[in-house]
Amino acid sequence: MAKTIKNIKQRKTGQDNFFSRFSLDEILPQKYHLPAVILVIVILLLAFLNPLYFGGKTFESGDILSSKSMGPYVINHTGGFTLWNPLIFCGMPAYAIGTGYIWFNVICVIYEFIRGLFSNLFAVQYATWTFFLIVLGINSFLLMKYLTKNTLVSLFTALSTIFSTGIIVFLYIGHVTKLTSLCMFPLVFLLLFRMKEKIRLIDFLLLIIAFQLMLQGFHVQIIFYISFAIAIYFIYFILRAVIKKQKDLIKKLIYSGLICIAAGVIASAIQMDNFTQIYEYTQYSTRGGKSIVEKNASAENSSSSEYYDYHTGWSFSPGEVLTFIIPSYYGFGSSTYNGPLTNNQPYEVNTYFGQMTFVDVAMYMGVIIFILALFGAITSWREPIVQFLAILSFIALLTSFGSTFPVLFDFLFYHLPYFDKFRVPSMILVLVQLCTPILAGFGLMKIISLREKRETGTIKIVKNSAIVFSVLFVLSLVLKSSIADWFTGRISDFTAIH
Repeated sequence: MAKTIKNIKQRKTGQDNFFSRFSLDEILPQKYHLPAVILVIVILLLAFLNPLYFGGKTFESGDILSSKSMGPYVINHTGGFTLWNPLIFCGMPAYAIGTGYIWFNVICVIYEFIRGLFSNLFAVQYATWTFFLIVLGINSFLLMKYLTKNTLVSLFTALSTIFSTGIIVFLYIGHVTKLTSLCMFPLVFLLLFRMKEKIRLIDFLLLIIAFQLMLQGFHVQIIFYISFAIAIYFIYFILRAVIKKQKDLIKKLIYSGLICIAAGVIASAIQMDNFTQIYEYTQYSTRGGKSIVEKNASAENSSSSEYYDYHTGWSFSPGEVLTFIIPSYYGFGSSTYNGPLTNNQPYEVNTYFGQMTFVDVAMYMGVIIFILALFGAITSWREPIVQFLAILSFIALLTSFGSTFPVLFDFLFYHLPYFDKFRVPSMILVLVQLCTPILAGFGLMKIISLREKRETGTIKIVKNSAIVFSVLFVLSLVLKSSIADWFTGRISDFTAIH
């Protein structure tokens, strides 16, 4: 008995340390958490992108240069308004893009006014697009704070999201309209989770605003993928409620689904003049319709479709999943070479050597983030939200394989309306990039909970994982030269084949 009491006292003494006593609320009151988080996000982005903000430098890519070509044409040749832009894709509708921010769209006017105040602080105009990274970070924080009630874990999730390679790369290569839509993803699901518990008018109004801002980038493929994720959300939770016979929850989910549809219709109606023009033009686009030859081809000759090949050219491969933890396993996208082969002059080369034509960067979200996400999915699997995020990520990953894994992709390509209008199957990996930091946050929460409630199974997983990664780290140091030779051999073999 005395020995038992002594062990309890030792355990309590061991637990009574800085980390067990630490409480953020004692340092900073709850009402200041959000402003402090916004300040941290802004400071870190200012530091990370300081050449853009303070160095007078900007990014350069083919897409950035193409988008700039529209400005002089509209201003110099049309007096500020045009229905058609002949300088992009051999001609495309310009009204759909150029009139997104008009006076009667009050939501957009306010949003753009706030973004304008931010961008006016910097000399380089391109800095304005980083505003959407800040919004993405804030919305990610709000979502995770709602799910975990932990400010520091939520900040960790927010930073992991905006600095994920597969997300921040859009800023580098000029695909900024994707950020316009993606930054609303966490807010949309925050509102859906709230409506699953209770239907509120304020959530309905906020959902209209979130959807409307999501549409502002006019990147239809990203909008489609977010809508796809929303559909999986309702399918999963309704099926789960039916299996568990939760009648009240089924009613709430159905009501929230109808509200979601209504919010989407209202948000789309505000922007309908733009989207109808895009819809009308779709049949004339190489991405939206088959060629005349293919339409007239016989059934026997349609097995090898140029239309299908065009849309699956950027299919992810199972082997490239390794880039989630080893970013350079298939090269590392676009890089600048400066050496004897170019007379010591900088020259941009694409170092990627996978099955796709080229990629800008690897789909890397951080090895620690990825491991924490796996840990969170395993140890918190009983949580419905964790199950949903894991299932959504898995479906997105399988879909990204495109023609490499046609079982799922072909079903969606031939049967899901409008799915066949989009190329680059690997683009759906943005859903994985957005879900992984949230799962990592759950993994971090599970580790934190161990100080209050000891779970033998979880502790065993942590210890075994620590041993495995320690061994791998030591081996990587010992076998450094052998690994380098092996990797160089992989590149040489690929070069010889191609």
